Amino acid sequence: MKPNEQFGIRIQHAGIHVRNYKETFEWYHRVFGFEEVPRRTEGKNPFGGGVFPKMRWIHMGDFFLEVYEVQNAEPFSLVDFEFSLGVKHLNFEIADLQGWLEYVKQFDDVEILVNNRYSETAGAVYIKDNNGILVEVTSA
Repeated sequence: MKPNEQFGIRIQHAGIHVRNYKETFEWYHRVFGFEEVPRRTEGKNPFGGGVFPKMRWIHMGDFFLEVYEVQNAEPFSLVDFEFSLGVKHLNFEIADLQGWLEYVKQFDDVEILVNNRYSETAGAVYIKDNNGILVEVTSA
């Protein structure tokens, strides 16, 4: 049995903690093309109150990031990641990896940590987002 086929399971979103929602949205918009999900203005505000009063959604196609603005948080440590539980990184697959790399090199806030070239057109690149979150980018 394949539960994903039997029950219609697919990946829909990931949640991330960030220092500043607006700066994070702008980074993901500029680097990957994410768009904001408009807040509901009628009825009860789904983003107000609770443990995380500053939560917003951004999306690229049918994949969403649930972005929580939290204070006094420290970035994931690349030194300790082998000894930590939880999500190690986000991954994005890009058809024109080399073209995208040339595009993002113009931004001071995109740190390329690793650029593994398997061939002239294929490979994997690791970058950090503006919050220190590890992001893997692979060629399609």
